[in-house]
Amino acid sequence: MNSFLLICRALQVQPKQVFKENIDLTPLYNLPPESRKRIETTKKLNYLVNNTDFFQSPKRVSEVLEELDSDKRESNKFSVYLTGYCKEGALEYIREGNIKKYKKKGK
Repeated sequence: MNSFLLICRALQVQPKQVFKENIDLTPLYNLPPESRKRIETTKKLNYLVNNTDFFQSPKRVSEVLEELDSDKRESNKFSVYLTGYCKEGALEYIREGNIKKYKKKGK
């Protein structure tokens, strides 16, 4: 049962789809603020990549940081995140000199 609830929490699915009564899905442990911020940023970036037209035109990392209201000192992290989306096939990049610009794949 514990494993089932952990899976439900991870997938944000209510167990009532299987059980009649709602079960409390409050996380078992409080995450440190840094971890919560990283998860929230990942969710925002994932939404931006998969559910908006933001990347219809090529974007620099600095433009992504500005759109997500993130600290410019995190540009290296975001470069890694965006490269991950390229490896997954959601984005591709074009190189203009030393600068990479990211856009939706095939657009």
